[in-house]
Amino acid sequence: YQRRVHGAEAAAIPETFLTAYQCLFKYAALRPGESVLIHAAASGVGLSAIQLAREAGAADIVVTASAAKLPQCVLHGASQGVAKDEWAAGTALSGIKACGIDVVLDPVLGGGYLSSNLKVLRTDGRIVVIAMMGGSKFEFDASEAFRKRANIHFSTLRSRSDGYKGELVQEFWKFAESKFNSGRLYPVIEAVVPWESADLAHALLRENKNVGKVVLTVG
Repeated sequence: YQRRVHGAEAAAIPETFLTAYQCLFKYAALRPGESVLIHAAASGVGLSAIQLAREAGAADIVVTASAAKLPQCVLHGASQGVAKDEWAAGTALSGIKACGIDVVLDPVLGGGYLSSNLKVLRTDGRIVVIAMMGGSKFEFDASEAFRKRANIHFSTLRSRSDGYKGELVQEFWKFAESKFNSGRLYPVIEAVVPWESADLAHALLRENKNVGKVVLTVG
């Protein structure tokens, strides 16, 4: 990494960018010219995914987030923002469905998210689920998934072997090193908090005030 970075910036890169890279490229096989939908896009993983999709040549990067956070998502590369309340209410689906989505990155899953994802998904589209913020138990009509030949992948990186993680790091860095050095890719940090004040960091996350990562420092 040729560009000089401070410790907090370096600490904010691995988990967010590796998670986003694994989902977009190893699981969803994102190709240039395809469209992407990223939920909870103002999170560390979400903002990393926006940048990676942009650098991979995605034609359209649609995101959902709190209305107040959408301008930040656009600043970092999103082409269209939808307030999460509008997404949950279904009022934004018709416009997105008209253009169609090839790849969905979803950390929410429940609360109607999966059903709505399927409505805007193109035929042979891919949905990668990385968390269950909306709950793990819900109902949805599987006929839409069959009709569109949808590929729904449930992902977690934490339980992968050290060998897999090492290979993922090497593959990611081959794609990303020059882009970090040129400033095309970068971690987005909301706050750097001393370890002794971890309760303040947790409060930021609970109140959903952060855009990007909250990094704890030790010593």
